[in-house]
Amino acid sequence: MWSYMHEYFVSKHTEIAKEKLRTDYLDAQIIYSIRLYCYGTLGMTREWLLQDNITPAETAVEMMFDSMPERLKDIFFE
Repeated sequence: MWSYMHEYFVSKHTEIAKEKLRTDYLDAQIIYSIRLYCYGTLGMTREWLLQDNITPAETAVEMMFDSMPERLKDIFFE
């Protein structure tokens, strides 16, 4: 299931980035950043769900957003 979720989120973020940048091509660094961020956020979400019963969901989301590379923030939240 986690593998499916990772591929889904990578695909969705890639599609959105292409749309926002108005291109059919993303450079290797952007693709790498999307994949890394998706792996990281899914891994941390899994850890939060299975092990962390203290951190509020809002705080977890804020930490994930703060950890997003600036280049991706520029693309997704311009």
